[in-house]
This record gives sequence, C-alpha cells and structure tokens, in this order.
Amino acid sequence: AASTESDAVWEAYVAWVLQLGDESLAGLQGSNQHAWLLRLDAEIDNIRAVLRNLTDCGDYARAQQLAGDIWRWWDNRGRHVEATTWLTDALRGSTEPSRVRYEALYGLAMIGESQGQLEGPEQLVEQAYGIAEAIGDRRGFGKAIDARGMMRRAAGDYAGARVLHEQALEIGRETGDLILEGGALNHLGAVAFVTGDIETANRYFGQVVKVFEKLHHERFLCTAYLNYGASFSELDRLDEAQRYAEESFVLATRINEQRTLA
Repeated sequence: AASTESDAVWEAYVAWVLQLGDESLAGLQGSNQHAWLLRLDAEIDNIRAVLRNLTDCGDYARAQQLAGDIWRWWDNRGRHVEATTWLTDALRGSTEPSRVRYEALYGLAMIGESQGQLEGPEQLVEQAYGIAEAIGDRRGFGKAIDARGMMRRAAGDYAGARVLHEQALEIGRETGDLILEGGALNHLGAVAFVTGDIETANRYFGQVVKVFEKLHHERFLCTAYLNYGASFSELDRLDEAQRYAEESFVLATRINEQRTLA
C-alpha cells in the first residue's frame, strides 16, 4: 500500500483466481475431476476472498464468471447454502445474455434442485434457456431442456419430462456432448423408475454407466452405479444390486462425494 502497488497486486491476484476458475470449469467435468476437487479444496479461501471483493465492489460480471465456473465444487462438497449465497449475489449484475451468465443461472438452478426446490430453479432454468437460445449455444440449449425435464418430473408431469429428456438426448448425440447424453439417459431412467417401469429404467441406467465409464467421469459415475444398483434391487437381482451399490460407495468415498455417500 505504501508503494502504491496494492491495486496492481490485487488485480494480479484476481486474475490468477479467475484463471483457476476458468480451468476448473472443464476440470470438474473431466476424467481428472478428483484432482480438481482437491485443488479447489486447497484454494477455496482464495476464491472466497475474490468473490467477496468482487461482489462488494459491484464487479458482478467477474463474480458471475468465478461462481459459475466452480459451482460443481460446492455441489460435490455439499455446500449448497454457500453456493446459493455467492451465485445469487453475483447474478445481481447485468442481465445481458452471455455464456457466463448462463452458467451461473444454470448452476444456481441445479443447486436449488439438489435441495429439493422447484419454483425458483424452474424460473432460473427458463432464464438460462432464453440465454442459450439468444447466443446460439446448442449444448447449453440442450442442458436447459434436460433441466426443464427435471423440473417437470419433480412436479409429477412424467410424460412431459420424458419428451424433454428425449429432446435433450437427441441434442447431446447431435453435438457429441457425452455429459449431456449421459445426463439425459439418466433422467429418462429416473422417469421410468418412478413410474414403475423398472426394466426400462434398468436399461437406461446401464447405458448411463457405459457413457460415464467411457468418459471416466467419477462424479456422475457414482450416481450411475447407485441408480443401476437400485434398479437391480427393484428387479430382485440382489447380487447385482449389491455389486453396484458397493462400487458407488467406494468411488464416492474416494472423491468425497457427499450426497452419494449419504
């Protein structure tokens, strides 16, 4: 401060944390996800310091970018209240359509859905859908459609949910987005499961396992194994149910995936 360099030092610090967030957006969805979760475990206080400063200064664009980049860490670590606070604060800024704002809205919707909310996440998904449409983001559009299906399923509209998930699956395959494809297959399995069509659910969940094993996506693979095991349990195929439940537990323990562990 005495040398008048504090502003420059702070900007370098912010730039470093934003670069970390940018890299983590892909890292948290890739095969090296566990390493990225550990990296953010170590750096989260730096991230919080930057988020606090950016929101206090009204620099919402960069706050949206950082919070939108790392929301999957909050979700994985079960820190949904903290995620909601930061994402909500960051989204107070410009409403101009952008990829950054889309990711923050989508992240806040998914965090709310994880907590069993419906109305708030539904509105956020519609905003994200509008942004993806406006900026021509086909993959983002597919993710928003899949999220719409999740909201319809939560509201008990199973037929409507199925149609939306099928549309999302088509977009995932069209764009080569395996995460979207696997997610849509998982949600189609969930619709089949809750409507009592366990054989169909089992087939879908088996496909989900193959997609995420191919991607080596540990976070989603935890859920895929768990759902696959649950469907085997409902079919009274208990050896297979036990096998996949244990595989899910071992993997969730290794990456400290809180919800699947519970």
